[in-house]
Amino acid sequence: KEYGERHRDHAGNLPVDDLAAKLADVDALVAGDRNRPIVLYCRSGGRAARAKALLVEAGFRQVTNLGGIDDWTRP
Repeated sequence: KEYGERHRDHAGNLPVDDLAAKLADVDALVAGDRNRPIVLYCRSGGRAARAKALLVEAGFRQVTNLGGIDDWTRP
């Protein structure tokens, strides 16, 4: 729902609760290069932090959590 209301241009949407099961999709997005940068955000930053931990544990090396979209955009 949040993604539909507001998101950064060209951002994808992969809910953190689905992330573990969709690591192959993330691999495809980075063309199999786990050194490519991945930037995460959510409404407040908490889910992005969970997603970052999962991705780092899975071997992705350049994962950045921008935090919460509410912190750096206006509705």
